[in-house]
Parts: sequence; C-alpha cells; structure tokens
Amino acid sequence: MEQLRDLVRQAVADGDLTTTAPASRIRSYLRGRGLRCTPVQSRQLRDQLRPPRGAADTFGRRLTAARLARGLTQCELARIADCSESYLSYLEADARSPSPRLLTALAEALRREPEWLRSGEESPATRRITSTLQKAWAAFHAADWQALDRHVAQLLDGDPGRPLHHGEQETAALLRGRAYCATGRDLEAIDLLTPLVEDVVKGGSDVSPVLLGQGYVRALINTADGHVAALAHAWMVGQQLLAAAPSTRDDDWWRLAATLMGIHFATSPMDLAAAQGEWWLTELRREGEDVHPSGAAALHWNLALTDIQRGDLGQALGRITTALDLQDSSRYPGDAARLQMVYGGMLARAGGRGTTQAVQVLESCRDALVKHGYHGDRTAWTLIRARAAIAAQNLTQALVLLDELVSSETTDDTDKVDAWISLAECFGLIGRRVDVLDALREAGSLLSRSPMGAPHARQWRALGDLWSDIGDGESAATAYRQALDLMHVSRGIR
Repeated sequence: MEQLRDLVRQAVADGDLTTTAPASRIRSYLRGRGLRCTPVQSRQLRDQLRPPRGAADTFGRRLTAARLARGLTQCELARIADCSESYLSYLEADARSPSPRLLTALAEALRREPEWLRSGEESPATRRITSTLQKAWAAFHAADWQALDRHVAQLLDGDPGRPLHHGEQETAALLRGRAYCATGRDLEAIDLLTPLVEDVVKGGSDVSPVLLGQGYVRALINTADGHVAALAHAWMVGQQLLAAAPSTRDDDWWRLAATLMGIHFATSPMDLAAAQGEWWLTELRREGEDVHPSGAAALHWNLALTDIQRGDLGQALGRITTALDLQDSSRYPGDAARLQMVYGGMLARAGGRGTTQAVQVLESCRDALVKHGYHGDRTAWTLIRARAAIAAQNLTQALVLLDELVSSETTDDTDKVDAWISLAECFGLIGRRVDVLDALREAGSLLSRSPMGAPHARQWRALGDLWSDIGDGESAATAYRQALDLMHVSRGIR
C-alpha cells in the first residue's frame, strides 16, 4: 500500500493524476503500470490524495472546482483554452502557473473572472453583478415582475462595471424574457429568447432548459391564436427543451411537461389529451407527488380541464382540490392564485351552494393575481367573476364587469367574444331581447374575423346554443356548422 501511495503522489507531481482524481482513474493508472490495486485500495488512495477540509485555497483547487462546476473534463477544458491536457493537469496540481494569455482563456471557458482564478478575490464589479443577479432570482421566485425587470435592467441596460460574461448575459436574458412573458409582452419575449433556446437545444448554454421552456413555450402558445400549426411548433420546441434537461426530473421539468399536455388539450381529441396527462401523472407518482408538488398540481389542473370538457364536473372539482393541496404557494405564488381562480370558476359552474363559495374564492385570489399573475390572468379573472355573479343572480354586477371587458382596448378578441356571449346570457335573464341580439352579433362578427382553431369552435358552439334559445334556427345552424368545421380542422380531419 505504501508503494502504491508513493506512486500516486509522484503521478500527481508529474501531472498524470490530479488531487481530485476518482478512485476508478487511480486504479486504472496503477493497473496500466502492471500493479495490482483493488477497488477498496483505490478508494483509500483517493481519500488520502484529496486535500483535507480547511486546507489553504490555491489556484489549482479553484481551477478544478470551476471546471467541475461547468461539467467539463480536463480534455474538454484543455481544448477550449488551447493548451495541452498534461499542462492543465500540472496547473490543477499547482505544479505550474498559467501565462496571462492562458489565464484569460481559462477564465472565459469557465465563465469566471480571471482575478478570481488568480487570487481567489472577486472585483467590486463582479460582486455587484452577482448581488444583482441574486436579487433578480429572488424577484423571479416571488413573481415580482417589476422588481425583476428593474434588477435585470441594471445589468443589460446600465453600467455593471465590466462586460457581462457569457453565462451572466444568458441568465439576465432568461430572466428578462420571463418578465416579458408575465407582463403580456410575448412577442418581445420570443425575440429575446429564441437565440437562447437554440443554444440550449444545441448544448451550448448552461441556462436551465425547463425554466426557459416555461416562459418561451407559454409565449408561443399565447401568440399562436389557436392556429394548430403554431401550437404544434410550440409543442415541438417544448419537447426539445425537455430532452435537453438533465436526466433527473425536478419540479420544474414536470411543470413544463404539464404545459405541453395543455397544448394537447387545445389541439387533440379530448381523450388523447387526457391519456397524455394520466401517463405523465403515473410517471411522476413513481417518485412521489410530494417530491414534485407543483408539477403534480399542474397535471391535475390540466386533467380537470379535460374533465370539464367531458362534462364530469364532480371529478374536475376533485382534481382541482388535489391540485390546491399540492401547489407550493410560497415558491409559485402566481400559479397558486391562478389555480384558485380556476377553482372558483368551477364552483360557479356547479351553481347552488357553491356559488357563494365561488365568489369568496375569487375575491381571495384577486390581489395575488394582480401582483403575481401573468398579463392575461386579470382578464380571465374578470370573466370568471362575472360568470359567478350571473350564477348568483347578481346581474347588475355582472353587467358592469362584462362591459369593462368589451370596452377595454387591452382585451383581446378571443376574450371579448367570451364577454359578449356572457353579456347575451345576462341580457336574456333580464329580458332585454334587443340587447341579446346585439351582443350575439358582436360576438359573431369578432369570431368571423378570428383564425380557425379549437378554442373558437367552443365559442361558435356557445353562440349556436344561444341563437337556438331565442328561436333563430338559421343563425344557430350557421354557428354550429362553423363549430363543426373548426373541430375538424383542429383534429386534422379536413
């Protein structure tokens, strides 16, 4: 054993081994020289080779730690920095010192500051940049989009004190893109994040594929406007980002998977979307829903929506209740608020005693949606709250809320159609037939100018039901034909 230890120490001095070499590498080295070394002996040699905790920090140890943090082998780092692998081994063993040129090349490859590699000290500018990024991440996790945008602007638009390293630039771009998505600037988010997505898919970026995908895919969905081809593109990009993620599936991985299931919900037959969600949920349960609570909540959430479309409101309510129990509101306050909003909408749909509870649930999540929710959530909340008011026979309040939506320039056409349909229903309960006809014509006019897609099929069907209720069979038949055509297009039948 003593002879083996002396040979290993000499190998470190010669640069053939490093102080962080794994046991398998040590055993391979010794056996390559005709010496017998058991697995137990190789592990003992590894433990003796490593410096004790609390040992003085050195250039070699900083270099090794930074290389391992980047997931690079000595061979890969040597190629990037344009030096030999043997010389890099000498550097990590503190047997050589790098030239200024090589120090700069190593720092760029490792995405660290040259001064930190050389002395272990970071410049004031680096400390400011690190602190600002930490504040930006804190704002991101708190869904404080204004604070996030302010911190990122200091890095990308201000003077951080030195040029941002590649990794810092990418992280700032990721966070700004997520803020754009949350505040309704989807096209800007897509422009900003597309180059980053391409780098991640090619393996040339350290940015988290799933955190990137949650914002980017959402932006693609929001701008697809129901077009099946655009939604299919969003699904394909999401799948690429899932594949680019580490093999270990974390909570964010499952949340992105649930988003892709949501695309199936919009573009595929309902049973297929439900089967996809049930399969994902079975896979997740192998690790435990409590291990990935927000991912499990998102899957239950989307499955509840398929239950609604199938007409099984009882099962949908059960799934939403499960999702609420699982959702981590401290880590994802925006998701928790949106989930409460959906729950309130389902209670309103159930009617009866659930109507009062629906109003209470919706009011309890309103402030959180305004603060943490995405741009479209405020409009969605107003629509759901108006429907809850209709269910509670508070028609005056419903009219005020719906009039606010149809009059606002920030309400998109799809939401305005839903608002006009709800207004027609409200006017019908009051007995204002002329206003019902006007509301239905407004909804039909907006729908006629909309692209073909599954969400609009639902709206045409609702219009057909209302035209049928007031006895206009011709208009009802036209609306039903439109709904059927769009359902065929969404399923690729045409």
